[in-house]
Amino acid sequence: LVLATERHYKMCVSELERLVVGRLFETTKLGMSGVAYKMREKLSKALKTRAEAIGKALNRYNDAVATLTPPRPRLTWHSIINTASLAEFDWLRETWEDIRSLPWAQPAVREAMVLYFGMKRATEEKVRLNVEIRHLVTFMLDDHVDYYRAIAKTLIPHPALAHELQRQWTFRMRINTSIAARLELTARLKCFTGSL
Repeated sequence: LVLATERHYKMCVSELERLVVGRLFETTKLGMSGVAYKMREKLSKALKTRAEAIGKALNRYNDAVATLTPPRPRLTWHSIINTASLAEFDWLRETWEDIRSLPWAQPAVREAMVLYFGMKRATEEKVRLNVEIRHLVTFMLDDHVDYYRAIAKTLIPHPALAHELQRQWTFRMRINTSIAARLELTARLKCFTGSL
């Protein structure tokens, strides 16, 4: 009987939480600038409907609270409606399970998990970057050869085009030289496992 009462209480809290959170999102959306008139009308109607649903859920919650041992504090319509943010949901702390005491909820443990998975991901990223670096070097070499051939091919029949290609090729060579210098520095790192 006690377990059934607890379960009923938790279900009532969950339903009330769902409705109040939905109301918070709708009131936030209603207050945003740039929301069209028709959307505001729809949101207003939805808020009225939700207010009725919250009232019924609040009654069910208060009925469920009365059956608990020891009884939890009852909620009023005023306390629900004046909830301005999710941080003000103090009454939700005692619902299903207090996750704040679990190991993964501790800041130091969370930070260690982020670091561990970041290092694991970095290993995968190194493999991918070895391939990407090789592709980039190949692209830069092919680009250099293509420009050189195009300039040589157009130098006599179309000198203006050859001049423009030469200008673009010079610009690209400056960029590619900078990239190549960075790649060379990368290749000198101890952890670099790829090849240039």
